[in-house]
Amino acid sequence: MNAVDANDQHPGISELSAPGTPDTSKDLQKTVRELEKAKKELEVSHHRYKQLFNLSPEAAVVISVTGIIRDCNQAFFRMSGYAPEEIIGKHFTKTAIFSAKDLKSYLKIFASLIKKHENASYEYQWHDKSGQLHYSVAHIAPLIENNKLTGFQAISRDVTAEVITKNELLETKQRFVAYIQSSPTSVAIITREGTFQYCNPAFLRLMETDEPKQPSHTFLSYVFPADEAIAMACIQQVEKEKKLAGKAIRILTSRGQVKHILLDALFYPENDIVLYCKDITEIITANQLLEERNDRYKQLNQELNDSYNEKAALLRCLPDLMFTFSREGIIVDYHASSLQQLYVEPQYFINQPLQKVLPPYLAEVTKKAIINVLKSKQINEYTYHLPVEGKDHIFDARMVYVNEEKVLTIVRDITERQMLIEELRQAKEKAEQSDRLKSAFLANMSHEIRTPMNGIIGFSELMRDPSFSEEERNRFASSVVNSSRQLLAIVNDVLDISRIESGTMAVNMHLIAIHEFASELKKIYIQIAAEKKLQFHVNIQLNSDTSFYSDRVKVRQILDNLLSNAFKFTKQGVVTLQITGRVDSICFEVLDTGPGIPAHKLEEIFERFVQLEMEINRNYGGTGLGLSISRKLASLLGGEIRVKSKIGKGSIFTLSLPMKYEASDF
Repeated sequence: MNAVDANDQHPGISELSAPGTPDTSKDLQKTVRELEKAKKELEVSHHRYKQLFNLSPEAAVVISVTGIIRDCNQAFFRMSGYAPEEIIGKHFTKTAIFSAKDLKSYLKIFASLIKKHENASYEYQWHDKSGQLHYSVAHIAPLIENNKLTGFQAISRDVTAEVITKNELLETKQRFVAYIQSSPTSVAIITREGTFQYCNPAFLRLMETDEPKQPSHTFLSYVFPADEAIAMACIQQVEKEKKLAGKAIRILTSRGQVKHILLDALFYPENDIVLYCKDITEIITANQLLEERNDRYKQLNQELNDSYNEKAALLRCLPDLMFTFSREGIIVDYHASSLQQLYVEPQYFINQPLQKVLPPYLAEVTKKAIINVLKSKQINEYTYHLPVEGKDHIFDARMVYVNEEKVLTIVRDITERQMLIEELRQAKEKAEQSDRLKSAFLANMSHEIRTPMNGIIGFSELMRDPSFSEEERNRFASSVVNSSRQLLAIVNDVLDISRIESGTMAVNMHLIAIHEFASELKKIYIQIAAEKKLQFHVNIQLNSDTSFYSDRVKVRQILDNLLSNAFKFTKQGVVTLQITGRVDSICFEVLDTGPGIPAHKLEEIFERFVQLEMEINRNYGGTGLGLSISRKLASLLGGEIRVKSKIGKGSIFTLSLPMKYEASDF
């Protein structure tokens, strides 16, 4: 605000100096001196105000009651990028600070300020000279002179970082909630007393209900009565150990159906308990059926053995097929319930030696069995494979003693039974593996998500403490942003692997300039290398105009993953990005001097949720999805990822991608 000339403010000073009586003259001179003193004090006060005005770290603006911008401090010009002549003397609506769509609402605010003559605070958005959008909070005070409103002074603080952080947190939370809502895993949040706080749709479907019956309705009310003690022990364990993994209990649904579930749980920061329930009813039923069949099979075998001991050799066996062999190995007789059971007509094997009928290896096995049975008079059992009509069949053979010259062999085709047993075994192993992977993934994801969430909550609380300085709160805000990005990266990993597995991952092919692309990577990772006190080299063995055709975002995602891993596990030495090419392909090699990977683990590291050792997960974090996603993305782009490593020397990860473009000669 410009100083006002003292003579302009007191136009009667020259008149007060007019000649008069001596006493009057002295009084006038004294009055003049006092006025001059007041004028100097006013100028000093105005000078101090201007200094405070210009040195304020917050942007300050003085606007007349007609909307003309009268003055702005240096902080305003630094923030906005405008020069004084572009702003001062203009109506605030005639500047480029505010967008046209916002002017109507700002004019209403200005009219309200003129009407009320009161202090006010508003949040608004504006653009600097470069066009960048900012968010600020303005504290506005009216300027009153001689009981008349002459304008307003506004002090503005830039809150762009806080607004962006708030929006990112909201978006992350919404995406996380959407993920839980759409998750096939049954998830519920309960209090320590078991009262429901939240249930996702999968949980409600599991319980066969639309919602908990009433506020007092508890999780224990769904537990099968005989398992209530187990469920209560589970809740106590979660309270004590903060987690629970893989506890099987039974529940009773709203429709009275008994289900078996596998229960995992975590202790929530708000003293609630998060339940993850997996319906294993079908697995339990299949296991029970398998046990029943095994019991039945044992029972039949026992009954058959009893029959063998009580009856003749023929009746003891209850065979599908029976063959009688002489001591010399001649097939002298057979029995079959129907000729369809015989894969060769009788005239081709009756009274024929084993060597002419059976394959050499089976003839040798049968001959040895005949000798053993005749010698020991004990049942000899063996299993063999025999091609029948072009298919491999499995037979169970039991040879029993008849007399000194003959043995009886009962042959049973067990192909279908063996296939059923193998299918059941594979199904059981697959179910157990799936359960282990799910439990490990949920535990790992819970830890990975909880870590940045705790950072977000903690630093957000600190930002609300007015005792911290602006610099400290800005630092807290940066920590919140970093934690939010970490949490967003975790959610993106989960979404990426889901899209890849479901085949919905889109590919957007563009022309990528190698040197420009490598320069972007170098700018980012040279800083990371400096922070970790490592060396980082980029070696491009291609012409400066070489380009290739691929999905830039996905190639960047793969290389970010490989480079991040290299820096994560390399404590000292060098990380190198080497780019080479051939006529039809391009190779990115990431070399590090880290601890190396055992040879038998080189393929396991590309599997989902797998990390070399649990100790690595504890020390470095991560969901175990990165390399799996990278390999699948490389395959999606028509390329591949290979790895070579030596313990104590380091590792080399190679990403090969097709050129798919007529590039310059190498």
